[in-house]
Amino acid sequence: MSNNSNSTFFCLDHSQCGDLGRCVNGTCICRSYLQGPQCETSYSSVLGRSFTIFRLVFLLSIIYFAVDPWATLGIFPFPLSMFLYHFPLYILFTSYQMLLLYWSGTYHNVATLENGRLFIDKTKPVFIIANVLWLVLEITEIVAVAINNRSDTNFTFYKYVTYFYNIYIALCCIGLTVGFSVYGTLLYKRISSLPTNKDKKRKTLRKLLISTVVLAFSTAIVTIPSIILYFSKLTKGPSGALLYVSFIHGIECFLVMELFWIMKPRETMPFAANTPGYYDNNQIYLEKCPTDHKPKDDYYLSPKKTLFFSTK
Repeated sequence: MSNNSNSTFFCLDHSQCGDLGRCVNGTCICRSYLQGPQCETSYSSVLGRSFTIFRLVFLLSIIYFAVDPWATLGIFPFPLSMFLYHFPLYILFTSYQMLLLYWSGTYHNVATLENGRLFIDKTKPVFIIANVLWLVLEITEIVAVAINNRSDTNFTFYKYVTYFYNIYIALCCIGLTVGFSVYGTLLYKRISSLPTNKDKKRKTLRKLLISTVVLAFSTAIVTIPSIILYFSKLTKGPSGALLYVSFIHGIECFLVMELFWIMKPRETMPFAANTPGYYDNNQIYLEKCPTDHKPKDDYYLSPKKTLFFSTK
């Protein structure tokens, strides 16, 4: 990743870019993960509370692995140990799920705002149910394993819960892979048909294509190797178990960095020289064109970050 942000703004001298950017040929180029007219908006501010949640969750994971991994020293109760072990993956799944919901809603918004809202209203419960079911299985597995560890008899129920939990995670990852592939392709086709600046559009389409391929590939690669390692005999011994855990958490770190890269503010693209607006391929909205600008039934590039689309 480059050291310079793609966020650019007009300027006359370095002072207008603040301390976190520089003025080059009349353009204020912000440093990485910054935006705003004077590069005053940090990446953490753009992400808001989600950035804080990420830091908190993974800080707990670091403390967990540094102090008492797998509760072998008895510092953490075993249920809490399992919760700290699994919860970051749940947070990641929620984040990617919201990203997919945003992509799908964006595509349907391009058709019409009414269709976009209707699609979100109809599909949001499905995403919520999938997310809640993951959390329920997470808690059920923790409880089942804790009961098994305290029971004098062989409590086999936890084995079925664990199998079902892993199968469900695999199905969710496959669903994300298919979803990002489908809607990434649909957005690519839709944007490629827009009458915008060809050079800028080409750059935007390239970024969208890379994002789609990376998202689809990364969510797929989480599933297959994990299943193979989990059901293989390698995980029965200490070395194999450590290899399995190292792979899982390595993938988690990769997915976090990938998510930050996907959500990073992108370069804005003007529709035309005299058009008072622009769009960002991470922040795509639509607004009705005012009557003094174009016919009522057309969409236009508003002063907000929008995506041009004409209904004609």
